[in-house]
Amino acid sequence: MLTGTILVAKELLENNATFRASIRHQDQIIQSLPKEQAPEWTLEQLIMDPLESSRVDEVACSQPLCTAIQVALVDVLAGWGVLPSSVIGHSSGEIAAAYAAEFIDATEAILIAYFRGYAVAQASTSGAMMAAAISVKAATKLIHEKDLSREVCVACVNAPESVTLSGTQSSIELLTTEIKQQNKFTRLIRTNGRAYHSFVMKEVGEIYERLIESVLKAQPTQQSSSRKLYSTVGYHGDNLAIIAGRHSVANASYWRNNLEKPVQFHLALKTMITDKLLHLVEVGPHSVLKGPIQQIRAQIGLNDRSIPYSHTLERNMDANHRIKHLAGGLFLRGYRLNWRAINKITTRHQRIVQDLTHYPWDYSAGLVWEESRLNRETGNRKYPRHELLGSSQPGGPTNEWRWRNTLHLNEVPWLADHKLEAQIVFPAAAYFAMVAEAITQIALTGQADQLEGFEFRNVSINTALVIAETTATAELTELHTTVIP
Repeated sequence: MLTGTILVAKELLENNATFRASIRHQDQIIQSLPKEQAPEWTLEQLIMDPLESSRVDEVACSQPLCTAIQVALVDVLAGWGVLPSSVIGHSSGEIAAAYAAEFIDATEAILIAYFRGYAVAQASTSGAMMAAAISVKAATKLIHEKDLSREVCVACVNAPESVTLSGTQSSIELLTTEIKQQNKFTRLIRTNGRAYHSFVMKEVGEIYERLIESVLKAQPTQQSSSRKLYSTVGYHGDNLAIIAGRHSVANASYWRNNLEKPVQFHLALKTMITDKLLHLVEVGPHSVLKGPIQQIRAQIGLNDRSIPYSHTLERNMDANHRIKHLAGGLFLRGYRLNWRAINKITTRHQRIVQDLTHYPWDYSAGLVWEESRLNRETGNRKYPRHELLGSSQPGGPTNEWRWRNTLHLNEVPWLADHKLEAQIVFPAAAYFAMVAEAITQIALTGQADQLEGFEFRNVSINTALVIAETTATAELTELHTTVIP
């Protein structure tokens, strides 16, 4: 997924050769434009400039810089072996999404983005944009009630309860007050007076289309791609296109519509993740779509296990460390990555050593090896971890047996159904299962045919064990079991 937010990626530019080469290649493209169109700044300069002198809030700079960072991130991930099967973009993020899908090349991507900023900077009408935690139905109703249909519109449908409104400054201020009175979240979006995806953009739409027509015509036909782009461009979410080739995005009218028409991210992503199970990776300077994605997943009954979500960069975090954190997360989920590229291990001067001298090892005195009982018991456990009893704890007295377990509800989901009112209570049957497993491990040592069953007498459970719901902040339940003759 590609998002349209600006954030400096200084650490990646300094430390990642692929990212740096991609940014410099895109710089060469826009610097080679005719003198009257070429910028007086460079993308590399915009990234490296200190905050106090930064120009990233200027629309002519922010549009190409955002796309350039995303294109460079796509290049980095491709070098690591992270390749998409389906892509989706939000607003100008569709430019880099089309690049990730291999429907356009880097030249087209950066010029489509550059001329978008170039054209929007010429708009004479100013406006504003606002994010609101309300549904599209509620937003549309409020706009009609205030008779603002000609001044403001729903610019983006992000999630079931998340929209972006765009229009004149006064109408946005009025709606902000109204929504806050309903105790709903609102936030003005920093767009430097630009009202994207509204009637304001129609003023420059023709200019933008004319500027990029020659860009798209000048490029050779791309090779075929098996990837799909789920378009978010449209006034309604029920007729969004699923693009499977270059033809739909290799025309200027599509990108003009991308600028003028609303963003239907909610229904496009819903279609995408119901078509097939995916691991969503947000490619952009910050995780701005994390909240909407969580809402959409919850609406259709999915969670992070079925549709995992990750992101590349994060605001106020070292960009180089953050993207490597993404690589680690993907590895833990079983994805095969190019670790030589990730860790910058070059094979340039490496050679296989085949002529090492044989060493005359002498084993006549036996193996020189000393090991403590604790190490020996740790390395030679006879039984695997049990989901309730846990693992045996080494190093204790020889006539005492101990086990420890950290209880995870995702490993024993049936426990979550044993409730007293709203509390999950550890059932008596689970205690019996733990005791049976413990005695089995102590007594049998591989002779299971000698044990016929168990009989419990005089069992007393004095205090209920309440298990907390598994969340990111909840403390996990630890079980310690001791058996003494």
